[in-house]
Amino acid sequence: MGAAVCRGGPGYRRYRFETAALGELNAVLASYPGHFKRAVSYNLLRSLWREFSFLGEYFSLDLNSGRLKRKDKTPSGLRDVARQYRHFQCCFLGDVLFFQVGKFIEFYQPGDVLVAAELCLKRMAHNRRGARYGFPLAHSGGHLLNLLAKWHSVTLIGKAGAF
Repeated sequence: MGAAVCRGGPGYRRYRFETAALGELNAVLASYPGHFKRAVSYNLLRSLWREFSFLGEYFSLDLNSGRLKRKDKTPSGLRDVARQYRHFQCCFLGDVLFFQVGKFIEFYQPGDVLVAAELCLKRMAHNRRGARYGFPLAHSGGHLLNLLAKWHSVTLIGKAGAF
């Protein structure tokens, strides 16, 4: 199953979410807690996650409840872009989030002021999406290299092949 596509370079890893393959993997992994329900499975699930650490790049697992969530899916109730941004920010804690909206990368949270300062971005005028900072997608390569050189982890959320 080709769920994990990872390419590396100096100081970074690039993962591509393959929707169909991750759907199959999700079905298998989601069935585990059901099978383990009658057993004390906390340590078993924890060891599975430790043994196959790459799973954490694609899924989040609540060890207490056994609930599995895919990181590549936007929950259906999140219709506005700012909420979708917050969702992915929670999925990829500690990473700088490059969030593609059309032909731009945008930032939506007050805490993004630190990233904006590092990238020399100016505060955007008020807009209906609530974006605070942004830059054209064409500049993402330079900004990405800048952040990677400063040892930041960066997650790119956008269309396949856009980056």
